[in-house]
Amino acid sequence: MLVAIFSDIHGNLEAFQAVIKDLQKYQPDTVICLGDLIGYGPNPEEVITLFRKQDYKTVLGNHEAALQNHKILNSLNFQAKENAIATANMLSAESIGYCRSLSKNLLYGGALYVHGFPPSSVMKYVTMATDERFASFFTKSKQRINFVGHSHDLLIISWKNGKLIKEKLAKGGHTLENNTKYIINVGSVGQPRDGNYCAKYVLWDTDANSLMVNYVDYDVQTTVKKIQDCGFPETYGKRLY
Repeated sequence: MLVAIFSDIHGNLEAFQAVIKDLQKYQPDTVICLGDLIGYGPNPEEVITLFRKQDYKTVLGNHEAALQNHKILNSLNFQAKENAIATANMLSAESIGYCRSLSKNLLYGGALYVHGFPPSSVMKYVTMATDERFASFFTKSKQRINFVGHSHDLLIISWKNGKLIKEKLAKGGHTLENNTKYIINVGSVGQPRDGNYCAKYVLWDTDANSLMVNYVDYDVQTTVKKIQDCGFPETYGKRLY
C-alpha cells in the first residue's frame, strides 16, 4: 500500500495544486494531511474546497483548532492571531464547519497521524520536546510509526533499543527498520521553514517499509503577490523564498 502524507498547506493554493499534480505520477492508495490547511496564506477557502474535492483525509491542525477554541486562538503570537481572525473572515460557514469537525488524530495502515506531538497534541512541537518526553512516548506507544507536522521541517526521530536518534529527513528514499519506532515530520506544503521554498510531501510504502521524500516546484511569486494583496504580514511571503 502506498500512502501520501503532507502537512501545513496554509492557504497556499499554488503549492497545493502542484502537489496534487505530482501525486498523479504515483497514484497513492490514500492521501493524508496532518493539519493546517489554513493560516498565513491567501487562499484558505479555495484550499479547503479543493482539498475536499480530492476526498483526502486530514487531522486537526492548530489553525483549524483556533476556529473553535478561543484559548488556542489567544495562544498564538499577535501576528498569527490577527491573521487567524482575518482567515476566518475569508471562510464560508461550510468550510468553518468542516474545520471544526476534524479529529485530533487518526490511525491508518498501522501508523498514527497527528499535527503536533503524538498521540493527540495539536500545539506541542516535536522540535521542542525533551529527550525524556520522547523516551516516555516511545516506551508507551503501540504504533511503530507516527507522522507529524506543525514545525514545517523535515525530521526523522527514531527509537531503537532505548536509544534516541534525531536527524534531518533528506530528499529522496529512506528505508525504515522493522525493530525501530519512528516519529516522522513530513515538512510543509505551503510554508516551509527549512530554507527551501518547494512544497514537500512524503510517500510511505507500507509493503517495502520505505519512505520517499519529494520536493515540488511551484509558482511561488504568484503566492507572494497574493499575500501582499491581502495585506497579510510581509514575513508570510518572505518565508516562502
